[in-house]
Amino acid sequence: MVGYLRLELEQNLLRLTQQITRPKVFMGKRRMIYPFCIGITPFERIKGSQREQLNSGYIKIDSRGDLRSSDFGDLDPHVNVHFFCKEDDEHKSEEAAKKCQLKLLSEIMKEKSNEVVALLIDGDLKVLDFVCEMVKEYNKDNKNLLLAVMATDTKNPSAASELKKAWEEKKKRYEEEEKKRKDEEETKKKKNEDAQGEPSKPQSEQGDETRGSISKEISENEENNENNNNEEVTGATETTEATEQTNIKTILESIEPVIIESFSFRDIITSILGEAQNPNPKQSFTFAVQRDLKDYAIALLKNSKDDEANDFFKIAFEYNNETFVDYVLNYGAKDLLNEHQLKELYLEAEHLKKLLPKKFEEHGLEEIRNFLSDSTDFEKITLQQKDTDSRAEKHKMNTNFEEDKENVAEYFWKETERPFLNALIAAWVADILKKQSEKKFDQELIKAYKEIKSKFEERAVAILETAYKSDSSAGRTLLNYYGEPHWPNLRLIDIAARAELEV
Repeated sequence: MVGYLRLELEQNLLRLTQQITRPKVFMGKRRMIYPFCIGITPFERIKGSQREQLNSGYIKIDSRGDLRSSDFGDLDPHVNVHFFCKEDDEHKSEEAAKKCQLKLLSEIMKEKSNEVVALLIDGDLKVLDFVCEMVKEYNKDNKNLLLAVMATDTKNPSAASELKKAWEEKKKRYEEEEKKRKDEEETKKKKNEDAQGEPSKPQSEQGDETRGSISKEISENEENNENNNNEEVTGATETTEATEQTNIKTILESIEPVIIESFSFRDIITSILGEAQNPNPKQSFTFAVQRDLKDYAIALLKNSKDDEANDFFKIAFEYNNETFVDYVLNYGAKDLLNEHQLKELYLEAEHLKKLLPKKFEEHGLEEIRNFLSDSTDFEKITLQQKDTDSRAEKHKMNTNFEEDKENVAEYFWKETERPFLNALIAAWVADILKKQSEKKFDQELIKAYKEIKSKFEERAVAILETAYKSDSSAGRTLLNYYGEPHWPNLRLIDIAARAELEV
């Protein structure tokens, strides 16, 4: 899945170059923008199948770290797109950064009349430092160089996240100093009024001499607070030390970043094009676009009706042979099955446990079936499962797990409002009702709920079992997760995996 996300991101960057390169009309003026794009990606993280796809048509990559032009077919010939690899060790990273800097400088010298876009994929802090210094030098006299820093992995400090953090800290200091300055002005104004016995002139008539640009103000504030900052660094973590080594503060004095916290490629395009087409930009800027795998997964999980998310999973199933649960487990399971949601699961199941016997006594078996179906999306799953199988055959899915597990996971994702909760609630309630039916319900009800229990437990077990196989450590945590203190004897696996027992 990491390989797929990286491929998806790199394809988006290709689309970015296509969008920027087209003729643009801004305020009645037609402008052609020819960007130079450069990308960095760790080659060793890309899986074999993705390497073949990259090398055969999308982006040409050299595992030795050399720069190679990419053949993008119908792209404007003025567009230069280069991707090269960086290794994890410091020497290779620095070597890649220097190559990036030299290539960027070379392209800037050739394309002075056009915008230049440097795209860093997984650019670490050292690479960011080299490139941003180049951007800073170039933008002393020119203000048309855009730098987009893309990050898809937050296991280590990423350039985008560190840049964002540094900028937010700087902005906060600026706002604090600005407030302090205004308070001092108000105090001085009040003293003058008291001394002169007459109101002072409106502040708007006092001139703008005390107002500096945000960069100047922040720069001065940083100088005033330099000693304090040095004291803070003493107990800093390795992450903070790495940040200091990149001179991000210095970089930000001349480059104002635009932070984009969106998973929508349209938002990124709109922001970049809007500034690129601005005939009088305030100053040069940097884009820090955070593309975090875990956050991406959670965002998709919380928007299950989103067409784009559904398409994403469909492609993931077809080409990567990975299950929905594998993805969720690695990048979203802990957030999906948190304490609050487990409590809701418990309370809802307890409610059904008390309500269903009463409904049976009053309305009979059919009413219970209808109620349970409405509560758990049972009918959607059981009645349309055959359609799911045919859909899978149509798309020629290749499976690596037991029959139907991918289809079940995908179908839970697409067709139910709360996939995990529905599966677990249904299995739990069916088990409770089965026990109750043995004592006081008739044989028809026993038979009906045996069927319900079996179907739902198969699906619940498929989800949990696949999770365990995909990542035994994380899977074991998920399977052994206990709920609220008043729910002490039931683990998730105890709730869902009852299918192995005799009904």
